[in-house]
Amino acid sequence: MISQVRSKVTIGYVTADPKITNASGGNALLHYSDWILEFQPRYQKDMIPPKSDEPEGHQCKVIFRKSANEKTGKKVEYPIKYGRVGGRSIWTEYEVIFMLQQFDMAKASGAWIIVDESIIKELKEANLEMVAKHQGADNFRKYLEDNVEICDFLFNKFRKALQIAK
Repeated sequence: MISQVRSKVTIGYVTADPKITNASGGNALLHYSDWILEFQPRYQKDMIPPKSDEPEGHQCKVIFRKSANEKTGKKVEYPIKYGRVGGRSIWTEYEVIFMLQQFDMAKASGAWIIVDESIIKELKEANLEMVAKHQGADNFRKYLEDNVEICDFLFNKFRKALQIAK
């Protein structure tokens, strides 16, 4: 169900309300049963890699709300990769990196991302070898793209953990 929200038309250089989505279909808020999905505008800093002339993707930001008047909501961010087909546009390599950092399985120290020893051991038990230190998220992403088995193992590990948490 789509609910149309109209913004005021004014003369002058007044910025639009940033809380109204600029998704296709005008200023529409998407309703899925009793939730509103509010897609936030995309800026240059959200591009992957940032400040690039040829971005490969962007960081998508969505706020989940219960009503249109609610001021708070859950903000969710996920990386989108351009050019993928078959419903696989979410950039799983970056998603794995973000999840590793959120669950303290990897730490960012300056430009380096250091994977925790427990994850390295768990991968060794599954007969997978992984480098513990990576310089920057982009290099770590390239490493995961080259080593699909490691990326799939970690992605499925998070998927199973989140299914159990339901």
